Amino acid sequence: MRWQDESAPDGWTVCALGELTTVVGGGTPKTSVPGNFSEDGGHPWITPADLTGYTDRYIARGRRALTDQGLDSSSAKYLPAGAVLFSSRAPIGYRAIAANPLTTNQGFRSFVPGPRLDGNYLYHALKFLQPVAEQAASGTTFPELSGRNAAKIRIAFPSLPEQKALALVLDRASDLGDRATSALEGALSSVARLRSAVLVAGCAGQLTADWRPRQVMPSDQQQTETEKAHQPDGRGSLPPGWSWAAIGDVADVEVGGTPSRKNSAYWGGGIPWTSSGEVANCRISETRETISDEGLANSNAKRYPVGTVLIAMIGEGKTRGQSAILDITATTNQNVAGIIPKPSVLMSEYVWRWALGQYEITRAVGRGGNQAALNRKKVKELLIPVPPLAEQQEIVDRVDRLFAIANTLEKRIDAAARRADDVFDAVLAKAFKGELDVGLDEAD
Repeated sequence: MRWQDESAPDGWTVCALGELTTVVGGGTPKTSVPGNFSEDGGHPWITPADLTGYTDRYIARGRRALTDQGLDSSSAKYLPAGAVLFSSRAPIGYRAIAANPLTTNQGFRSFVPGPRLDGNYLYHALKFLQPVAEQAASGTTFPELSGRNAAKIRIAFPSLPEQKALALVLDRASDLGDRATSALEGALSSVARLRSAVLVAGCAGQLTADWRPRQVMPSDQQQTETEKAHQPDGRGSLPPGWSWAAIGDVADVEVGGTPSRKNSAYWGGGIPWTSSGEVANCRISETRETISDEGLANSNAKRYPVGTVLIAMIGEGKTRGQSAILDITATTNQNVAGIIPKPSVLMSEYVWRWALGQYEITRAVGRGGNQAALNRKKVKELLIPVPPLAEQQEIVDRVDRLFAIANTLEKRIDAAARRADDVFDAVLAKAFKGELDVGLDEAD
């Protein structure tokens, strides 16, 4: 029950929002006209993007403001302090209370409460009414809540003192929920830092310090291979039997290619083809696209074996420097480097854990030039600490055991976050069903 059927708690009244508030839209001046916007000063102007991730109830300014020219040339209107902003499209349901007089773009249906409705009560009621607002929206690509339909939404409300008391209780419940969410987000960040620390410690020999004294030194064959390794300045010492090596000295490094999109015969042939966007710190067992034998033969794409470690070489976002390991035979595009370790020196699974822990360093190597990017030469020059093969396996096993613990922690934190959301939703539902016992002294 969300009051659209006239039912309400005893002693409450049900009215359309248009009877209790003034519904106000917004506007945007032409972005192509110089002088309509101000980065600092000017008339406060809010867009739904300003409320993305916004947790405060009150808002004073957005990222941009309007100049006098921008305000006069648009349909943006000033709202008084205390008006409740409600985003009306893409998405519907962001809320905030105006901390001072301000304007909005057309992505809002804002409500200026009349004397019968408390603004803070309305702020919380609109969260309860969000499903109704979404149903009242129209449109295909981006459903939008019109001013007319916003005014028709019905709201139940008690006396003004009881509204204020309920709003105070919901303020406190919301604040507690926000603090719990913040603490849980901090816990998730700590788990992410734990993962990074585990990877760094593993590839520095710290995770296996207690294991190493019981083991023999590397075989003559591996020692011969790693004697070619670099001992770079500033890298610090490594455990006995370890050495630094350039990836190109201990692995084959190749770059893929893309068959012409103009020839349909090159695509859909069943050979997995990996784009750089799919190289996302993960294991790859399937790909979004496939190519044909003909496409493979007529491009620079190469067939990589299971266990190849992939590194994305292009991208200013998260992509550049991310890695993956192939659980299938696959090809890649030209923006991905494939690392095929020499089995007498390196384990693929160890190389991938190293690449995960190397993410920020690998990204930094790709900076510079017109477009931040790695290339085959830069990937071959990346330095990797090379332990004996037996220790590589032990590092992989210990990293995976610690990651399993991290996975369990993340699942518990996610479950706790969902419970925190459920608790507030339950309090909200009780409040607007009249089941919350609040004393009117709460409003004092």
